Order: sequence, then C-alpha cells, then structure tokens
Amino acid sequence: MRFLVSLVLTGLIAAQPKLLSWKVAYFHDEDFSLLSFHDIQFGGSDCIFALGTQVTKSKVKPVSVRSIDRGKTWILTALKDQARSAFFLSARLGWMVTEDGVERSNDCGATWERASKEKGLLRVSFRDEALGWAVGSPKKALATRDGGKTWTAIKPNSDPKSDPDRSVYAWVEFATDSFGIIAGWHSPQRRAAQFPIWMDPESATNRRQWPSLTLMLQTIDGGTVWQGFTASLLGKMTRIRLAPSGAGLTLIEFDETFDYPSEVYRLAPEHNTISRIYRDKRHAVSDIALGRDGWTYLAGVQTQGTIRLPVPGKVRILRSQDDKTWMEDPVDYRASANRVFLATAPDGRMMAATDTGMILRLE
Repeated sequence: MRFLVSLVLTGLIAAQPKLLSWKVAYFHDEDFSLLSFHDIQFGGSDCIFALGTQVTKSKVKPVSVRSIDRGKTWILTALKDQARSAFFLSARLGWMVTEDGVERSNDCGATWERASKEKGLLRVSFRDEALGWAVGSPKKALATRDGGKTWTAIKPNSDPKSDPDRSVYAWVEFATDSFGIIAGWHSPQRRAAQFPIWMDPESATNRRQWPSLTLMLQTIDGGTVWQGFTASLLGKMTRIRLAPSGAGLTLIEFDETFDYPSEVYRLAPEHNTISRIYRDKRHAVSDIALGRDGWTYLAGVQTQGTIRLPVPGKVRILRSQDDKTWMEDPVDYRASANRVFLATAPDGRMMAATDTGMILRLE
C-alpha cells in the first residue's frame, strides 16, 4: 500500500508544472530620469537588445539597452534617431527601424549604419542577409532583396481596399521560409471625444468601440505571391505569433470604451479556424509568445477597475499548455507598467521589458 501511495504522490508531483518566476534583470532606477522600453529582441542566445526612450529633466532622447553576456551586465547607449522596433537574424546581425529609415548592425546593436531612408516603417522581418519585408504607414508593405538598401511595394492579389491615409500594416510574421502573414487595420474617421474617458467617466455609456477593417496579406511561397484579405473586427490586431506548423496566436486590443481591454485568439490554418482562448476584464494583455517549452505566454498589466486609467498597473504574465488552464507566474513586486513586451531566445529563455524601464528574466 505504501508503495502504491508513493507512486501516486510521485505522479502528482511530476504532473505539476515547474514553478518559475520573473525576476529583475535590469532596472533603470535613477534620480530625475525615466526610461520607457517599447521593444526587446534576442540576437542569438547571448545578445539581448531593448529599445526605449529616456527622459532626464527636460531632455528626451532615444536609447538602447543591450547585453552580450546573457543579461549579466547591461550597456545603455544613446541613439541618433528615435527607434521604433528591431529585428535580429543572428547573434550579431540586426536591423533597427527608426523615424528616418532602416539601420543595420553587425555587432549586437553596439553600432549602427544607415541602410535606407525609407520613412513611415514600423517593423521589419528578414529571412537572410538579403531578403526581407517591412510594414508601416500609410498602408506600407514592402520587400527588399539587398539587405534593406532598397525597398519595393508588395502588390498582392485581391489587394485590400481601404483609404491609405487611414490604413497601416503594423505586423509581419513568418512561421517558415514559405508561410508568412502581414497584418494591419483601417480606421474610419470618427468624431473625437472632447475628453478621454478617465476624465469624463459619465460619458462612457454613450461611447462605443467602433469596428475597424482588419487588413491581412498571406504568402505560402516565401513572399513571391501575396494574397489579400479583409475582415471587420472590433479592436485592432496588434500581434501575431506563428509556430513552424503555421498555427499560432493573435492579440486583439480594444480602446477604453470596451468591456475587455484585450482578447487572445488561437489560429489553426489547417482547419481554417480562429477561436478565442483568453480574455479578462482585469488583465490588459499587450504581448503574446509561443515558448520553446510548449507553453503559451500572455504578458500585460492588472487594470484599475472598470475605467482604464493611464497609470501603471501590476505586471501579470500567464502561461498555459492547453489554452484553457492559465497559470500566473510570480513577478517581482516592483514590476508595474502600462505595457509589457516579450522576447524568446533560440535556446528557449524568455525575457520581458516594460514601459517603466524594467527588464525581467524568467527563471
């Protein structure tokens, strides 16, 4: 009997997920200085690169914070131009999208050289040193075959019809060398409210979340041919994460007039289905990730009541293996933010950056 009980208890213990927590790897804690991160990327497993904006007294400057020793030490460097996002192909080779164009680095972001002066871009993705894609505004979807020096417009079949001046492609993601998705939205012009909802909460009942036209381009041949699609959705599709199988996740974010701040959906291209797997009125998800360990990760913040105020909330990061049962990982008690961003290394390690100057490591 003792032997049977021991086997049962051992099985129960083995079935429990490993207890992990998000600990501080970097924290900008200086007097009279604020730092807000808006992107974090891995270049290989040793190089970690985060983009942000530093405010010191009355001075505002774009900066990067990087590590070349797996996050043991960090280097804060001022950038010439305001950066929007970064993409790393390897441990050293990366591209950075700025307000004035695209820059390229061969040393984990220590130095940057101008690749092109293409403006209006938000994000890039590269397959190799030469072939890549870029998205931005107004309604920009571009391709390059020379490492980002020159860009040509993608001309999709069934080009989504929308006013370019109110349209943006904001995300590009490839699951394999063949299958990729570009996503964005068109926002019809609406009469702007006189005050934000947190200043005039009584008017909340008279406001509504208006549908926006979701714009999508899809390729199954590595970017030679793109097919366009549209869908009318509440909210904006701000993130897509794809696994090598083509399955993945998408994040829909809503404005403060909607009951829920965000919803996460599972994409199953093999069945041509999309199904909601998560939403919580008290959890504003701002990034999603498919971990190398088989877990799905959702990162965001605890909202402050029914009226979403523009103040930092407690960082919350959840994970699940079945899209049904969600486990919340412990996060350093000092971590609060408005938005949280995730990054996954090739070896499976994960990090998160906040718009309040903190980088967290899952361990």
